[in-house]
Amino acid sequence: MPYEMLATQACSPENMLIPDWQALAVVAMAASAALLGLLYAINRFFGNEAGEAAVKLELFELFTTVFIVIVVFALLNSACGYDASGLVIAPSNFEAGTNIFDGAAQVLDEFSTKLVIIASLLHTIYIPLDFTTSTTLTQHPLGMGTAFQPTGGFGAVMKPPLVQSFQMVAVAFVIIRAQLLVLDFVTFAFLKYYLPIGIILRSFTPTRRIGGTIIGLTIGMVIIYPLLIILNGFMLDGLDIMDVTNLPEYFGELLSAALEPLRNSTKVLSLYEPLSILQFGKLAITSFFGALLSVYYGLLMRTAAVAFLVGLFFPAFNTLLLVTMIRYLTKTLGEEMDVTNLTRLI
Repeated sequence: MPYEMLATQACSPENMLIPDWQALAVVAMAASAALLGLLYAINRFFGNEAGEAAVKLELFELFTTVFIVIVVFALLNSACGYDASGLVIAPSNFEAGTNIFDGAAQVLDEFSTKLVIIASLLHTIYIPLDFTTSTTLTQHPLGMGTAFQPTGGFGAVMKPPLVQSFQMVAVAFVIIRAQLLVLDFVTFAFLKYYLPIGIILRSFTPTRRIGGTIIGLTIGMVIIYPLLIILNGFMLDGLDIMDVTNLPEYFGELLSAALEPLRNSTKVLSLYEPLSILQFGKLAITSFFGALLSVYYGLLMRTAAVAFLVGLFFPAFNTLLLVTMIRYLTKTLGEEMDVTNLTRLI
């Protein structure tokens, strides 16, 4: 079942340019225009040219606010009603009619689902491995004897990469699900509440700069952030986490390197040295276990690498881009927002 975004429910069902929940913003702009008109009439009556110039400047700022609001409404209307499957950066599995919010949620939900499958497979492998390496043989003849683990050393080699890979998958899963919850909250909250507040504040002179800052922050969180997540899904569209079509070639190279000593073992056998057969047996055993370890470590390292990519690198890179864009958007529309401290989260 796909993850349902609250932002999709907040979108206007009639797909109008100005949704009903922003009617108060239009009233605020009308009230601001009325106040500026009254101030202009007063300054005109008393012949205050400096006051008239200031009011004209504020009227220009109000018209600028109206233009910004129209552009923002058009962008949000596109985000709500535009088919994300038609985007150039859309993954191939997007269904027709998916908007930007649901598309971003689908990417994160698929990442987390595949990580759960990988974690289940790793846990399935760990159970027999732990059982085998923890088997203890005991001998107590006449009440005396020894107890030892024949595969104890084998576990010291095989367990650490499996545990570390599982930990990486677990961390990546937590981060991805946290991103999904943050995406759900910010898109809904900014679309439903913060944007109208920003437009109302942008309509009046004393609060114009903070209003523009909120509008710029809204554009970053509601438009840019989902598009960055969709871009992440597009980048991994041809490199599926569960795709194993390229594994035979990859593991073939590992097996070839591991079996190289065995292929050269014909130089070891000699009729003049009968004990060379023992050395051949040693090479055969070491080559077999070397090939097995190559495949084992290759799978675990690939799993950890993919988990690092989707769970750590992509969120850090998205945060860096988002913080930079929000900084310049807020500086353009209002007052520059100090988001430099957020980069410490990367």
